[in-house]
Amino acid sequence: MKTTPWIEQAKAHCQFTTWTPVQEAVIPVFLRRQSVVVRSQTGSGKTHAFLLPIIDLLTSDQTLQAV
Repeated sequence: MKTTPWIEQAKAHCQFTTWTPVQEAVIPVFLRRQSVVVRSQTGSGKTHAFLLPIIDLLTSDQTLQAV
């Protein structure tokens, strides 16, 4: 999966060794600035799937809108 250097650093900092399936599906879509709605079980990695790209885009771009 193609991410950004910041997301890869965050992954290492969180001591993640692999991405979960929901993260693999969501992060690239989010980085392409497409709308994303996800439904997945608790503990599947949804929070990081959204927060990592949001934080990354907020630090690099002023036009991001997250609702």
